[in-house]
Amino acid sequence: MTLPPYGIPPDAVPLYELLCRSTEGSPYIVEPTAKGFDFKVDIANAQWWDLLGRSGLTKSYVHHITVTDSGTYSITDDLCTISWNVGVPTAHYTYKRTYGRNISIGFGKAYALDDDLIPAEVYSYTYSTEESRRVIQSAARSLGMKEEWPAAAIVGLVFAIIGSLGAVAALITVGILRLAS
Repeated sequence: MTLPPYGIPPDAVPLYELLCRSTEGSPYIVEPTAKGFDFKVDIANAQWWDLLGRSGLTKSYVHHITVTDSGTYSITDDLCTISWNVGVPTAHYTYKRTYGRNISIGFGKAYALDDDLIPAEVYSYTYSTEESRRVIQSAARSLGMKEEWPAAAIVGLVFAIIGSLGAVAALITVGILRLAS
């Protein structure tokens, strides 16, 4: 085993190295951080930017993986909005940060007339945040690791449940008042 990259926690090294090896030759990159590592599509790589630019990619997710100990990890998503200027990718980070599960699915097709003036498909693509999350989860499972939700996701879920219960209580109250009048 090689020495861990500068700053990466030792417990994160096995998952980091496995993802580096398994994504070699793909548009995914794995970058070390102080708490673990980031997993994302390498939109700036010349090998991939033409394909991604032609497919109309406008959003990309960075999965921040934090390894709390050798058996658990969490995934926090950052949404990046991307604009394409003259074929060169420029990432504008809006930092719409989401915690826990954020499922985003996109797809697109474009047609144009070919040299014989017959409609032909120019590109077709699909994107799902679950694709990249499954790559991480599969690698972690193979190492016997367990995923846990970040604390902020749990707090968000609790507030969503409280808000939903408040909405139901308000509807019941309005219904009772309506029946009483």
